[in-house]
Amino acid sequence: MVKTSAAVLLILLLVAILNKFSSLITKAALGEIPPYLLLELILLHIPELLAFLMPLSLFLGMLLALGKLYAEQEMTAYFACGFGWNGLVRISLGMGFVTLLLVACLTLWVVPISQNAKESILAGQKTSLALQTLSPGKFHQVPGKQMVLYFESKPEENNHLEKLFIAEESASPSVDAAPKMVTTAQRGQVKEKEGFWYLELQKGHQYKGSPGEKLFEVLHFEKYGRLLDADPLASGAQYHRNTPTIQLFGSTTPSYIAELQWRFSIPLTALILAIWGVCLSRVSPRQGRFGKILPAILVFIAYFQLLSLSKRWIAAETIPSYIGLWWVHILFGSMGLIWLMHQSGYWQRKSYAKN
Repeated sequence: MVKTSAAVLLILLLVAILNKFSSLITKAALGEIPPYLLLELILLHIPELLAFLMPLSLFLGMLLALGKLYAEQEMTAYFACGFGWNGLVRISLGMGFVTLLLVACLTLWVVPISQNAKESILAGQKTSLALQTLSPGKFHQVPGKQMVLYFESKPEENNHLEKLFIAEESASPSVDAAPKMVTTAQRGQVKEKEGFWYLELQKGHQYKGSPGEKLFEVLHFEKYGRLLDADPLASGAQYHRNTPTIQLFGSTTPSYIAELQWRFSIPLTALILAIWGVCLSRVSPRQGRFGKILPAILVFIAYFQLLSLSKRWIAAETIPSYIGLWWVHILFGSMGLIWLMHQSGYWQRKSYAKN
């Protein structure tokens, strides 16, 4: 079961990585991310893939390994030699518990760190990439700011912008009364320092004032640094998916509560799927080892779809948080245990002992 689960995990992980790589290639081709970040982004995405694929790999590995033993009647020989259902369940739940611990480490600790690192990389490259794609002779809107940038030329041999014009508007309740600022410079260069992006201008003038008023501020400068990122984006945007688990405890925000329950639910699926793996792996010799694969896939899809739906319900406050995702685990766990007791002859033994 361990070898089969590992092989299934390797295949599923490879397919998922190739799928993610194709989507990143598309974004790189559209200019949304720089090509040199593809490998780093894929590596940071692997912990999240592993957390989702490990319970599924355990489930399919148990179906294939135990299904082969049932199909070739080796399991019948095991039972005849004294290896009963208690031993099979103990081994299966042991594998499920080990998988639960590994997945818990990923969802509670590794995945938030990798998500935060990924967001930091993308946030740090957002302004840089936008500025790298600027073309001379056109007016460009700077992302996230009330700023328009124009420059006449961009020599290929260096990173300088020649003959710049910058128009921007300060925040104000009234658009007409908002102070306007116009800056001109002979040369400029985009620089990064401590996670912030600056536009360093040389030999220019700056005019600031409100339309209709005579009072204007005029500034002459030899060198002037203009901050392009007003927020420290190098640390990445903070939202529920990359928030450390310890910060989710005690939160009353519905999206944070849903995320916390999701991080505990994914590891718990390994234990419940291990129970279902024991039940669904039992096939007759004529069915073959793949006889229960389709029902197993349908069970897995239904299980995770209900979990995802419940997570959205918690975030939308459709269901109370104390019900949360737990009702799905109770439902599938109870169904699996009842079926397992039926297959193992537990009810028959109870009835026989009573009589």
